[in-house]
Amino acid sequence: MNQEKFINSVNDFFENVANFSVVDNFAVIFARRDGVLLYSKSYFQNEIEKEAIGALTSGLWQAAKALIDMIPNTKDEDDFRLSFDTSSGGLYLLPVEHAGAEYQLGLVFKDMTNPAQLKNKIRTTRDQLEYFLQEVFVDNNETPVLKSESDFLFNDITDDEVDSLFAFGN
Repeated sequence: MNQEKFINSVNDFFENVANFSVVDNFAVIFARRDGVLLYSKSYFQNEIEKEAIGALTSGLWQAAKALIDMIPNTKDEDDFRLSFDTSSGGLYLLPVEHAGAEYQLGLVFKDMTNPAQLKNKIRTTRDQLEYFLQEVFVDNNETPVLKSESDFLFNDITDDEVDSLFAFGN
């Protein structure tokens, strides 16, 4: 797969498809397994250190996987996630699979009233990203082919409607 087209597609997804307008005080990161940062966007008042964050999150993920591999009878098909957080802030990492490669999608957050809603949002974003990349690189022929908007299920549902389904105490 052409790496430049892949990175452009990832940036397109995060800038035009993923919607994080419901939260602030967070950063989104997307990195390769080797720690190379492919996308990051910070909504913190102070910028995060982009050079290190990809390597740190990928290293953390790989260390956690190595520990899990020590446990007998762990299934490879289990859908793992990594969370290091308090009731209002922390780090949340998820694997993203595409074309046989694994990437890490991460969220660093603070001052959240409802971290569960944010974690649900990043899990949904991960699923959408995997679907988006599958659809963009249909037939694995190096040429991104975007599907028409009419091919998507629930194309008329708003983010506010989805968020209200998972909001607690509002």
